[in-house]
Amino acid sequence: NCSYCFKKEEMKALNELPLEDWKEIYDRYHPQMIQLFGGEPTLRWKDTLEFIEYVYRHPKEGLEPTRIAFATNGTTGVDYTDIPGEQRNNVEFCFSLDGFPMTHDKTRGKGNYEKTKKAIRQCVAAGICTGINCTLWGRELLENTESLSQFIEYFHREIGIDFMRLNAVFFPNVEYSRALTRTPETKEALRALSQLPAVKKYHVDVMDRSLS
Repeated sequence: NCSYCFKKEEMKALNELPLEDWKEIYDRYHPQMIQLFGGEPTLRWKDTLEFIEYVYRHPKEGLEPTRIAFATNGTTGVDYTDIPGEQRNNVEFCFSLDGFPMTHDKTRGKGNYEKTKKAIRQCVAAGICTGINCTLWGRELLENTESLSQFIEYFHREIGIDFMRLNAVFFPNVEYSRALTRTPETKEALRALSQLPAVKKYHVDVMDRSLS
């Protein structure tokens, strides 16, 4: 229900895969990585724990262990220490956090920032690979580059995350948004993003829905 989501109507039409399908897909392909997202995958925490264990117990001979990546909003209150210690090297959690409270809670609801930060701390403390997926859209990207730099520094140095992905999103059907993709200010903002403190992984995505 994030205000900038353009997938919500499309996602309502999709059915969730049952756990047995997760296992069947894994057994068929033995991929390097499987990513689980939604919606919110940790709402199915029991299935999640069983699948992590299944992948851990059924490696493909001669291949590196499959990594399971989760895209989560971090607000469901699950206990990351439920994942057995020997299985934690095979998983990573990427938390949606769009900046400090003023920015994040504006699009995701009051109080969500603190819930997600608590979950990130717990995941880091459990020794699990932990990242942040930060989405900024339109005008906010231009207005918050200094705050964004502080945000990255804080979660890298103080909290101890392993990676961050930054998404700069432009919607052509939102006022000012399409024009922002073509302004000198946008180019300057992207240049500023490229100079932000390095976290182990770093991505900038500019998405314009007017393009195929």
